[in-house]
Formats: sequence, C-alpha cells, structure tokens
Amino acid sequence: ELLFVPNVLGYVRIALVVYCCQYSLSAGHFLAVMCVSFVLDLFDGPLARWLNQCSSFGAILDILCDNMGRSVMWVRACSVCPEAVWVAGAAIGLEWATFVATQIQTYVEGSRHWKQKA
Repeated sequence: ELLFVPNVLGYVRIALVVYCCQYSLSAGHFLAVMCVSFVLDLFDGPLARWLNQCSSFGAILDILCDNMGRSVMWVRACSVCPEAVWVAGAAIGLEWATFVATQIQTYVEGSRHWKQKA
C-alpha cells in the first residue's frame, strides 16, 4: 500500500513542496514547481481507481499533499503581500483544523473515510 503508484505520486508532491520551501525560488520557478504538484494531483485519484489501488492511507496522503501545497502557496503570497498574513494564517489554520476534525470523526465513529464512495 505504501508503494502504490498513486501514493508514489503523493510522495513526489510532498518532495516538490519541500523543494519550494527549501530554496528561494523566483516567482516563475515557484509557480512552475507548484503547478507540477497540482497537475500530479489530477492523476492520483483516477490512477488509484484504474489500478484498483484505492486505500485509506492514499486518501489521507492526498489531503495532506493538498493542504501542504495550499499552505506553502499562502506563505509565499505573504512574502509578496505581508498585509495578507492574517488572512493566510486563518485560512491555513482552518484548513488544517478541518483536516484533523474529519480524521478524528472518522476514527471515533468507525465510519468510512469521507473521500471513499458508499
């Protein structure tokens, strides 16, 4: 399950986000790297279904990748427009709090993950 093809795409997405955080990239380079990450996001779900490699781990990994990517985008936006730091902080906090709450609800209720079809 850890090495399912869609999960490997998730690991690549995490590496791209870390790359964006690690290096002081020009705006164009940053945007290009993040676009590659977002394009990979278009393929992981359909690929998981096509290869019959859907998993709870993959669903959570996908959300983590999405949240990490959007958080980095918000932080980068704040480097250009520092006045947006409060909005960015609220958006990042709300997104991660929602992620934690949905995971706790899934665990406590013992129900299927919200990304899985009935």
